[in-house]
Amino acid sequence: DLVDILNEESYTPRFTAEYRILKLLKDEGVEALVQRKAALAEEVKTLGDPESLWHLAQYDLLFNNKPQEAIAVLDIHLIVNPESARGYFLMAQAYQDVGEADKAVEACTLSLRFEPNNEDAKALLETLQKGI
Repeated sequence: DLVDILNEESYTPRFTAEYRILKLLKDEGVEALVQRKAALAEEVKTLGDPESLWHLAQYDLLFNNKPQEAIAVLDIHLIVNPESARGYFLMAQAYQDVGEADKAVEACTLSLRFEPNNEDAKALLETLQKGI
């Protein structure tokens, strides 16, 4: 966008994936993300930085005690990035926060499939398995 502006060419502003999802979450709530996740995943692929959704889930949602919203965002992230170890790890944390230990174990196991040496994921999985 900046190059187009500097060259005085017309341009269409683009929004990052993070901005689009956060705006929808604010305007329509978590159910909008859940109901439209497949379509949103396709849209996110066309926006700038679709990988940023894990960042939104971690720093804006999980850190602010909004695990249900984080789960909805991570569902979209994992459709777009199905081998995201960080996405599955954060999903495990979110499921742990809402008391869904079985889903947390499953997500943590998937995280370790893609990043087997992740010590944080190993520790979380051990904690989760002790609690089941």
